[in-house]
Amino acid sequence: MTEATIFSALPKLETSRLNLRPFVIEDASEVFAYASDPMVSRFTTWSSPKAPMDSRLLIETFIERARKNEPVPWGIVLKETQRLIGATGFDAWDGCHSRREFGYSLSRQYWGQGLATEAAKIVVQFGFEVMGLHRIEAKCMVENAASERVMQKVGLTFEGILRGYWLKHETYRDVKLYSILR
Repeated sequence: MTEATIFSALPKLETSRLNLRPFVIEDASEVFAYASDPMVSRFTTWSSPKAPMDSRLLIETFIERARKNEPVPWGIVLKETQRLIGATGFDAWDGCHSRREFGYSLSRQYWGQGLATEAAKIVVQFGFEVMGLHRIEAKCMVENAASERVMQKVGLTFEGILRGYWLKHETYRDVKLYSILR
């Protein structure tokens, strides 16, 4: 699998408790269920969907981006229930320097169970082993201690604070930058 085709043929990934797979239209109600929770979206770069149709449109955007081989996330599915409980994947990238950024979000119902860490570990492993990346980055708002712990558990190293980096609800927010090298 090459960088040129990675997102148009996003492979399924598996951990002991999770399946990571491309999103399908039928996921819209589950995406809405977790993404509309203000506690979930308070530290994200995206805003909560206002209606289930917003989630469907988002998934349609993912499908279109995949057709163009643009970065798209995996849906995180809990094996035990086959329920979609979140998303993870690569975003911004710099192909010249073999560097990508990744992120994750998870339904509040599943916080504190190590599931975000489990998903993040397999994504980082995929980035290094399959995509051949040299560097993987992740960011979180300075107040998001839970996300910071996930980054630390996956082995990322704190590099610093990017002041006024993300605009969220008309306020520029400081973020912590973490990274890991192959």
